[in-house]
Amino acid sequence: LVLEELDDATFERWEAILTELKAACERQDHHSIAEADVAFHRLLIERAGQPDLMVIWETLVGRIHSHFLREQWKQSRLLDIYDEHRLLVDTFKAKDRDRAIQLLTEKID
Repeated sequence: LVLEELDDATFERWEAILTELKAACERQDHHSIAEADVAFHRLLIERAGQPDLMVIWETLVGRIHSHFLREQWKQSRLLDIYDEHRLLVDTFKAKDRDRAIQLLTEKID
């Protein structure tokens, strides 16, 4: 929905989130990893500019946070979580719509 509209301010916010995510992964701080993960996805939803989507997100965010915490324990290398998000931001910056859709679809599956 928003790939072409992503601006420098959005990427700066994502970079700040990625910095925290990487540090949390390195500290093995599962709560902070989940918080950064939620912030990452919240920003994407905010940028979509779909009020109904934001309402759905806010309704589910507690469950999503719990899901992120549960899934982290399955990771053999926590920095893989950072790497996945870094790749998404880099793909968004490159405006590579096909690759972005592929990565997001893989993440959902």
